[in-house]
Amino acid sequence: MNWKALVAAVVVLAVVGLMALTEVGREYATLLGKGAGSLIGYISKNFLVKLYPANPFNFELTANGEALYGQTFSLSNSNLTISGQSPSISMDGRVLNLNAGNVEIEMSGDGEFVFTTEGRVRLNVNAKVFRFNDMSTSDVRVETEIIPTAFAFNNVKKDLINVTSASGVVTETFDSTVKSVTFTQKNLEIDMFSGAVQLANETTKLSGTATSIKVDGKSV
Repeated sequence: MNWKALVAAVVVLAVVGLMALTEVGREYATLLGKGAGSLIGYISKNFLVKLYPANPFNFELTANGEALYGQTFSLSNSNLTISGQSPSISMDGRVLNLNAGNVEIEMSGDGEFVFTTEGRVRLNVNAKVFRFNDMSTSDVRVETEIIPTAFAFNNVKKDLINVTSASGVVTETFDSTVKSVTFTQKNLEIDMFSGAVQLANETTKLSGTATSIKVDGKSV
């Protein structure tokens, strides 16, 4: 046997062996058995989409207040205002007990916020500016959990918002084309969200950009 042919055979066998040992390889083998169309679809979904992500478009979402329960968002140079009730606030580790008193908070900074499954807002923020009721300070780490009556946060990001039982209306604007979809108790997926989140009158509003929005698995 020609030595080049022998080397090629060894390489092929090695690749086949690796494919058999990895999940991705097994998927490739399965798709090859189904035909070129299936393989091309797999490559497009798993690789080309990541290499060439969809262009972001503007959108607005108005939904029930519970729609975002259980979601965690990142904050980057964000401005935040929130009112509600809180048991305590931690500032650089120093805890101020509030006994579930009313709070009015304004701050700007980086960190994250969690909309808990119980409907509370948990904040963990490195605040450049922090105003709480009649107090004001700067460059402080703030941690608190609030039962909100209203809030407004900007410069909020999340790679994937995936919620169930959402009800409301979403409006997309793409290349001057406007589309609106009204939905009730549906699954909602939003990819690569960047923008603002608000809560007022028990209604949640998102506005900003995304690369994909799906209701019950179907693109808006």
